[in-house]
Amino acid sequence: MTENPYPDQEPNYEQQGFPSPPNASCPAPLPSRHVTPPMDNNLFRAILATVLQGLRGRRQSALLRPNSRRWASNRRRVMRESQLDPATPQASVLRLGAPAAVAAASTAVCGFVAWTDPTTPGGAIPVCPTKALLGITCPGCGSARMLYALLHIDFSRALRYNAVGVAALALLVEAYLRWTWGRLHGRRIRGWQHLSWAPTAVLTVALIWLGVRNIPFKPFTALHV
Repeated sequence: MTENPYPDQEPNYEQQGFPSPPNASCPAPLPSRHVTPPMDNNLFRAILATVLQGLRGRRQSALLRPNSRRWASNRRRVMRESQLDPATPQASVLRLGAPAAVAAASTAVCGFVAWTDPTTPGGAIPVCPTKALLGITCPGCGSARMLYALLHIDFSRALRYNAVGVAALALLVEAYLRWTWGRLHGRRIRGWQHLSWAPTAVLTVALIWLGVRNIPFKPFTALHV
């Protein structure tokens, strides 16, 4: 301890920021200083991991945007991974449930058409509303009779009733077979219905067929049913 250079004078501890000692022989305590503890390494690592996770999440969300080139491929990959394993019998049964339901409904419709015989006037199947109200032949007129002719393996009469309907039915059967095959193997098989221009083409053909079937002179009058 440093000796007092002025022994005649008592040191003024209060002016120096120290409390007065109880007696002269008691040394003055040192001033208390606030020492900042060092940052915990675990806390620092947690903060750094949170920041990196946020940056990684923003990058992944940018890749999954619809305008990203990888959006379509990532979506297909997620859909494939979310499906069941097609090798198991349970997965095959679950996948064929919807195709089986469609096949059952189609069989019921075909059975009803074959039983009612729409080629006979006054049957159970009513006249087309467009034909009855407006007096014009719509693109779907004659479809029931076309289906009846196909069930009796009479393709010429089927084409006579609705030629475009025969082509549409063939496309629907092809799309159904692709869909069923894809469900059976657990993957999506693209067909004509997935093309971007398919709706426009179907609408255009329907409008053209509507106009051609209602031309009032030969040989187009043969298309009236």
